[in-house]
Amino acid sequence: MAEYFTGEISTLDDFGKLAFHSKHPYPQFVIGPPSHLHGDNFAYRYTGYIKIPEDGLYTFYLSSDDGSRLYINDSLVVDNDGIHAMGEVSGKVALRKGFHKIKVLYFEAKFGQGLKAMISGPGLKKREMGPDILFEK
Repeated sequence: MAEYFTGEISTLDDFGKLAFHSKHPYPQFVIGPPSHLHGDNFAYRYTGYIKIPEDGLYTFYLSSDDGSRLYINDSLVVDNDGIHAMGEVSGKVALRKGFHKIKVLYFEAKFGQGLKAMISGPGLKKREMGPDILFEK
């Protein structure tokens, strides 16, 4: 589920100050705002589940232009917060085979937008997370 918010922030700690805009059921990360939103001063929250193929240590990667964070089972795994140019940050977490809650937060301030979420681990070469491993329920 993707939720969009509007307003100006410079850190994800201020996410609660934003105004809710809309919600859309997307099976993958789609940060481009709905066409009736402007390209700047918006935020995005994706919540769902990720299917882990086997027990092991997994690396999650976030590339973003401006702030992003990735949580697994409510624990912060990747923190790429702040106003900045496109850049990748990663974090590792040991996971058991099966479904785990995932949440990604992102905000766009000005001058371009970008978010790419990737995963690698046992049996998975580094790749973007898509509808084959992301689930709503």
